[in-house]
Amino acid sequence: MKENHIVSKYSETWLENGVILQVLNQEYNEVDLPMARQLVEDRKIAAGNAIRPVLVEVKNVISVRKEAKKYYNLPDSYQNLSAIAMLVDNYIAKTIGNIVFKLQNNPVPTELFNDRSKALNWLERYKRKE
Repeated sequence: MKENHIVSKYSETWLENGVILQVLNQEYNEVDLPMARQLVEDRKIAAGNAIRPVLVEVKNVISVRKEAKKYYNLPDSYQNLSAIAMLVDNYIAKTIGNIVFKLQNNPVPTELFNDRSKALNWLERYKRKE
């Protein structure tokens, strides 16, 4: 059942079984600063006042603009998050992305996946007991 359901210009976001699910609108293939801010705000609303893992489906996104990357490096972007799983649609993006995330010092565990069920399974360990 979808809880805290938000539909914005850039995504559909909701809470389901203790995990925030965020599906990006496929019209967009680049994340700019306004989009990044809205995606973070939507995740915060879906999380409520709890710390939760998030699955973000980014299948159509091929780039993130410099100002959006800077915003995503701010602590506010990770508020209410225990882990991030990103669902991408090709193995090259997954492999390169996982290498980049390993080299960065993200404040929460972050992995890229090609399989939704594997991503959700990985996120299970980051659910907080309520």
